[in-house]
Amino acid sequence: MRDKEDLSPEDLARVEEYLNSTIHRADRGEFKLWRLMGILSVVLIAFGTLAIYVAVETGVWNSGRWF
Repeated sequence: MRDKEDLSPEDLARVEEYLNSTIHRADRGEFKLWRLMGILSVVLIAFGTLAIYVAVETGVWNSGRWF
């Protein structure tokens, strides 16, 4: 990667114009941490429940109680 000192002022202007063009801008929504934590919790609980169900159905976990 080149340093800025290696580029001429014209090249730097072209780079700035390229990076500031509208195609390189993305409007992003606000990051929602609690939504992410909720989704991860639901997925984790669903996989845990599925694992317990499969274990009970296959006879691996046949103690008769859940915990």
